[in-house]
Amino acid sequence: MYTPSLYGGLVSYIATNSVSDLAGKRVALFSYGSGLASSMYSIRMSGDTTPGSALHKVAASLADLKERLDSRIKVAPAKFADIMKLRQETHHLAKYTPVGSIEDLFPGTWYLTFVDEMHRRQYQRVPLTVEAETTPVIPTENMETTPLSGKRPSAIAPEPTPVSAPTM
Repeated sequence: MYTPSLYGGLVSYIATNSVSDLAGKRVALFSYGSGLASSMYSIRMSGDTTPGSALHKVAASLADLKERLDSRIKVAPAKFADIMKLRQETHHLAKYTPVGSIEDLFPGTWYLTFVDEMHRRQYQRVPLTVEAETTPVIPTENMETTPLSGKRPSAIAPEPTPVSAPTM
């Protein structure tokens, strides 16, 4: 969790300061990883605070951060262990369709729908708005039970349309 905590800290800093307070500031970012490796660099916040500026957009995207964090779903440790076991069993599988529902994912989340025999991954995105109430799930009809877990997913959906993940 070394790298995610670095950016989690940056998000926290941006979310708890006003755009005018952030404008033009230099922020040092330091991450220490296991294996005696670390990195440190700095970023300078944009000085442009006009509505629609990049800084304004980033700050606005974090306006509901506390609500999003509070809306996370808590699961019992045993269920979490089962989820992690399934991830471990299916890691690096080729010709694999993930199982389970996506109903608990945040709007706009990209999720894996298929890995082909050449390990190419296909994704879909949870709709950004609640109005698009056709919540897709991983397909289950005409699908054999998963040999690793022996469990079938609980919902049915049409065949996924391949989508490439966005590049950042």
